[in-house]
Amino acid sequence: MATKKVSQRLQDMLKVCNAMKSHIECEVIGKNIKKAETSEMMKIQSGLNDVCCELKKQMLSKTTVNMEKAKTSLLAGAKAIREGKAFVRKI
Repeated sequence: MATKKVSQRLQDMLKVCNAMKSHIECEVIGKNIKKAETSEMMKIQSGLNDVCCELKKQMLSKTTVNMEKAKTSLLAGAKAIREGKAFVRKI
């Protein structure tokens, strides 16, 4: 039961991370952003991509979900999303 819940949370976090990546891209389109902001955006996008890859690996793992790894991934996802929100507010 716990594994099913954790797996669902991993899936939910993956959806939110992907949505944040799309949101950042949509916000940037049509805006004249500075080079410094572009590099910051790329850093945030890279962080979101890393989190998404880790979440996918854990969901596709043939073994049972490692709770510590899942917790670490979920926290990393939350941090990346906060950074994305802060960036969107800034631009």
